[in-house]
Amino acid sequence: METVPLEEFIGQFKPAMQVKLRQMAIKEDIAILVAWNDGEKLNAMAFKEEPSQWPEGTLSIYCKSPLQMQSERKSKTMQALDLVNSGMSGYAAAQKLGISSAAISRALSRRKAKDICPCCNQVVREGFKVNWSKLKKTSQKD
Repeated sequence: METVPLEEFIGQFKPAMQVKLRQMAIKEDIAILVAWNDGEKLNAMAFKEEPSQWPEGTLSIYCKSPLQMQSERKSKTMQALDLVNSGMSGYAAAQKLGISSAAISRALSRRKAKDICPCCNQVVREGFKVNWSKLKKTSQKD
């Protein structure tokens, strides 16, 4: 499975399907298109956001924005911290991602009493600061 540009993604399909996929790609609420093979034929599916699990037989993915695929660029520890922040226990997150729960504990302790970037969930390093005026109102500190 690989992320490909729109033209390469659409080029896999028959002309009639290409027209439909171009229409889907310009819709504002569609973020991701997935090409998958069910064993008999090539299919496509649209998503508003990155799914928790890709369809079985996924061949290629088109994303409108490279930010849609953040989980592929995040370390397993950062993915685990996201799970912990969403309510999962550190132990369960570690088991799900195949990492040590101690790694999550260390990461959580390093983050205590430090500013966290609301966009990437990373610790804001010394000498840097978050420009809160550039962020959406829902992301700002209270």
